[in-house]
Amino acid sequence: MSKYQTESLFAAEETDQQACNHIIRVAFESAADAEFDYLVPDEIWPVGAGQRIEAPFGKADKAEKGFCVEADVPFEESFAAHGRGRKLKIVSKIIDKEPLVDSGLMELAKWISSYYVCPLGQVLAAMVPGAVKKGAGVRTQTFLPNQPAIQFALSGDFEGFVKEELKHRKACNLPPFWRLAVIVMRDENFDKLQAGCQVMREKIDNIVERDNLEAIVRGPVPAVISRLQRFHRMQIIVQAPKAETMQRLFTGLRARLWRVRPAVKVAIDIDPVNLL
Repeated sequence: MSKYQTESLFAAEETDQQACNHIIRVAFESAADAEFDYLVPDEIWPVGAGQRIEAPFGKADKAEKGFCVEADVPFEESFAAHGRGRKLKIVSKIIDKEPLVDSGLMELAKWISSYYVCPLGQVLAAMVPGAVKKGAGVRTQTFLPNQPAIQFALSGDFEGFVKEELKHRKACNLPPFWRLAVIVMRDENFDKLQAGCQVMREKIDNIVERDNLEAIVRGPVPAVISRLQRFHRMQIIVQAPKAETMQRLFTGLRARLWRVRPAVKVAIDIDPVNLL
């Protein structure tokens, strides 16, 4: 018999005769907005946080895939200990031999789920590439095989990658050490776009000089994707050591944007994820 003859919100039937001495907490990929506790048969134990499992879910006991987000949950801390009148269901199988998500990524996923108010299972599913889920692995193609970032990725040394990346970011005055802003301007007419970008740069320089701001301004230069559909794109990059400096600069700039002539489309991104 199972060690835990427990109560749960979902399982209406008696647990079978499998020996189940462990409880795990599962976040389903189907975007259920809560986690659920399940028994794990001893014959397929152990399972760790970050591994995927398949288990019956809902009244119809539909087989669903989910991530183990906590392993070996003590009975007194499980959902079943709250006396909800039904018994825990049992995990059908373990899908992955090893965790697809390590402890660091699991904490990040939980933070994203909490901050953006979205289901944890959906966040974890988005984090793991489809090829990895299917067991196809990851193929790396690069012209720079000895580049540190590639080496760290191949070896799975995430801490080493972060340390190296932060070292370069500090040397280049990039976030999180400095604040970064990208002003992307676009127009169908390239000559008009160039003229508008030059006016924008002059206004930024005037504000920096007038308010004696500590800032580095680069551009205008073609954006990484210099043409998108029918629009030409250029950008101006601004770096400043403090958020207050950026705030003063763009407060002054916002009051003058309507004076940018010729008029072009303008988008401002603070601390952008990328420079595209």
